Amino acid sequence: NGAVIKSWVMRAGEQYVPPADQTGLKVMIGNAGALSVFVDGVELPPLGAQGAVIRDLPLDATGLKTRFNR
Repeated sequence: NGAVIKSWVMRAGEQYVPPADQTGLKVMIGNAGALSVFVDGVELPPLGAQGAVIRDLPLDATGLKTRFNR
């Protein structure tokens, strides 16, 4: 519905696992080149360059795999 559930600056080494019982979650990333994303234990390719902003990135495994052709 577009409501912000959580907003924070991640620190080096910090992890976030989306809640399994919530569907349709999306994230905005302010520095795509500084983030590693894993789906089913496999690291995805880089999300973007250092400083690149990504909006509306799905946080479910299917959406991420589709976006990155995995």
